[in-house]
Amino acid sequence: MKARKLVILIAALGVLALLLVACGNNNNADPPTTTAPTAAPTTTGPTETTAPPTTTEPAPVQPEFPDLDGRVVRFGSQAMYWFTSIGSFNEDGWVTPVDDNPNYFVHRLRYENRQRVEELFNIVIEPVLIPGGEIIGRLGTANLAGEAYVDIIYMGPAHVNTAFSRGYVMPINDLGRPDSNWRTTQTHMWPGLTVDGDILGLVRPLPVMNQQGIFVNLDVINAFGAPNPVDLFDRGEWTWDAMRDIMAMTTSGDYFGVSGALGQAMMHFIVANDAYIVNPVTLEIGHDNPAALAAMEFFQEILANGWFMVADYEADNYLVAGANSPSFNQGRSALHFVPGVATINAERNAAGGTLPMNFDWVPHPVGPNNTSGVTYQNNGRNNESIIVGAEDPEILLWILEELFMWPGYDYYVEHEADHDWARAWAPNEALVSRLVNNGTNMAADLGPLTGVVGAGFHNNLLLALYNNEMTIAQYIEYHRQDRNHALRVWFGLE
Repeated sequence: MKARKLVILIAALGVLALLLVACGNNNNADPPTTTAPTAAPTTTGPTETTAPPTTTEPAPVQPEFPDLDGRVVRFGSQAMYWFTSIGSFNEDGWVTPVDDNPNYFVHRLRYENRQRVEELFNIVIEPVLIPGGEIIGRLGTANLAGEAYVDIIYMGPAHVNTAFSRGYVMPINDLGRPDSNWRTTQTHMWPGLTVDGDILGLVRPLPVMNQQGIFVNLDVINAFGAPNPVDLFDRGEWTWDAMRDIMAMTTSGDYFGVSGALGQAMMHFIVANDAYIVNPVTLEIGHDNPAALAAMEFFQEILANGWFMVADYEADNYLVAGANSPSFNQGRSALHFVPGVATINAERNAAGGTLPMNFDWVPHPVGPNNTSGVTYQNNGRNNESIIVGAEDPEILLWILEELFMWPGYDYYVEHEADHDWARAWAPNEALVSRLVNNGTNMAADLGPLTGVVGAGFHNNLLLALYNNEMTIAQYIEYHRQDRNHALRVWFGLE
């Protein structure tokens, strides 16, 4: 299979609005003429008053939904019992209603909306559970037979990429109907994975909350008189140079500039510097890019200057998150890389429900080559994708649009569980706001999704640098052939 260029962007993670164009006045019109007022006519009896005519707004035109005559529309999923757009399979799948448990109502509303959509189109929605390890095989077997295993499938981004590269899922941004507007549709469902301009799936219109970033020990920052990264971020001054200065200022004695998941962070810094872990044109490792090299050298500088706090030298790989995430709890590092903000919440619980410091959170700083302000997330959301060979894909997209417009949409925006979860541990609402805003300004990269050049690859690079075993160029060259072969296999090119 001929490789095709892949570029994955997390689409704009916010709601898109239609542009309204106002018509200007006719500046070339002749000025109005004026005449002297005439005397009002005299009347001898009462006059009738005429009520001004009433105007009513025309009712919006309701679309005529096609009658599909009881057609069965199959929704495949690798999940255990619920799908993004159709909810639980039946009433037995609902969560038992209890106080302060919104899940029951979420499932109920989705299920009721599913029944509404079935009536609108005269269809029967049939959920199909697929074990995660069998998805690609089942899709491929059906494709070879000229069939579609299901009509729509809910699966993770790695599966979507593999399925698309092998011709099993179709781009959906070219689908539509005469009375639909793709930009309006996006108020209810956002584009998911995007490959070279092709939208391969749809996701719920909410920002990603469980993001990677940098926790800040405000006590250490204040003790050393270092700039507060939160203030720098708010002023647009949160850069690599600013982070470098803070790490240098706060590394002294028993204190260190940074701790945590160094390998995970390296991947983020590569992508946030407008580089790629996997080159989207060649589908090979992208570490030869000068912008990627700059990010790796930034982390080499962290190790060479002793700014990094290693918590457990006895660990098999003492530069990874598992060995170093607890070090932040000791209150001895100013900054802390975390592989998802859930990590710090788990540490808080392990420490007895609170962290022994005043803390805050900021996104990773963008690199000197960054032109978009986009940061990086490790994995994208699961997507709803349309299968190649499915009957009437335009109507399937229409069905998806109606399913995503379930009545709980407003509830989810205002009371979404991710926000409540963040508020449970975040010290202030500003932190929650940074999480939300950062969630709409992210890119994804194929590297971690493939598992071929993910955290392990970068952790081992850091170990080689830390132990003076290899240079960056030597490490990349040593692994180039086997990693590129593994990528070709993953993309179905070999």
